[in-house]
Amino acid sequence: MLRITKQLAFGLILILPLITAGCASRDYRGSSKSKVDYYAPADPWPNQKLGVCCFVYDDPPDEQTFVARSEPTAPSRAVQETTAAHSSLQAEKAKLAGQLNAAQAELAAKDRENQTLASRLEAAQAELSAKARLEKENAEAAAQLQAAKRELAARATQDQEKTELARQLEDARKETERLKAAQADLALRLGQDTEKADLTRQLQEARAALRAQSAEESQAAELSKQLAAARAELAAKGALEKEKEDLARKLEDSRVALSQKSAREVELDKAVKSMEQALEAEIAQKAGTVRRGEDSFTVELADQILYDSGSASIRPQGLKVLRRVAGSLKEGGDKIIRVEGHTDDVPIRKSPPPRFRSNWELSAARAGNVVEYLHEKEGLKPTMLSAAGYGPTRPAVPNEDNAARARNRRVEIIIQPVTQSTSVVAPSP
Repeated sequence: MLRITKQLAFGLILILPLITAGCASRDYRGSSKSKVDYYAPADPWPNQKLGVCCFVYDDPPDEQTFVARSEPTAPSRAVQETTAAHSSLQAEKAKLAGQLNAAQAELAAKDRENQTLASRLEAAQAELSAKARLEKENAEAAAQLQAAKRELAARATQDQEKTELARQLEDARKETERLKAAQADLALRLGQDTEKADLTRQLQEARAALRAQSAEESQAAELSKQLAAARAELAAKGALEKEKEDLARKLEDSRVALSQKSAREVELDKAVKSMEQALEAEIAQKAGTVRRGEDSFTVELADQILYDSGSASIRPQGLKVLRRVAGSLKEGGDKIIRVEGHTDDVPIRKSPPPRFRSNWELSAARAGNVVEYLHEKEGLKPTMLSAAGYGPTRPAVPNEDNAARARNRRVEIIIQPVTQSTSVVAPSP
């Protein structure tokens, strides 16, 4: 009995092209009681033509057959949706990869900035430690000076005592002379018994006075030695006082230098951040950079932003960029601004006759036009501006290929904030 449900027929219609692709007409005979005749053309799907499959079950009396015809089917909607979803996921993956690369680059820049700030902090801490040591040494020198002053006052009192002793010694010497004269007079009277006892007594007194005088002379000599030592110590204290003054002067110089450096660092940091914000778009496009130095920073702009090839005239797009640069330069205090033009090593073509004879002239004209714009259009002080053209002599990278030459065709603007210790006259080329 032949039983084929609708579901079975529909399933056969769907999978028949896949099973029969590339097959030739064959005859499968399983037994004498069953037979399957199958035909399919050799052309694979999607060019599949109509195919016929015949099923015969259990000794059909009249060779009854059921014929199922299948039409070539197109990819299902589910396959199309899966393909579209896969394409969308690939695009989203590429987008997320780009965002990840940008985030990693930003993180690396932040790490470099943190390392720079850490280095500056260590340098400032070292200077503060040196300042603390100088202040400590200053306090110790002041204490030693006070002690020296007290000792000097004591030495002055000793000088007064020595003067008094010297006076007493002189009196003793005079008294000795008088006693010697008296002794000589007594010697003339030795023959007189009545005066002998008095002369003997006077002689003993004179001898006692001489011994006292000798003791006073010894004390005076000791005082002289002490006075000489005091004077030597006083000279040493004078040298110490001079050294203390030198230390105080050096400490004050260090304080002034540290204050000026701190003010310069703050002003420089503000100027760099302002310029980075002004050129945010160019930096993102790798058409501009801002590099910080020790006491200045450099703005580098690619030549295609400002000029056409072989020209020194500033393009409208370049004027917009320079207007943002000038706005940043106007912030804060005065600045020394130096504009430098650079080219690659490709000589200027001689035909047709060029406007500039060499890369030197071209780079100088480009730098001069930038300076002229900053002064005449943006109002920057001419005393703060200078321009120089270096042609191909100062490449940023070796001129090995077109990409390197494009990097070397640039304009650099070097900015140095002016402080009290900085000259306001623009440097000569």
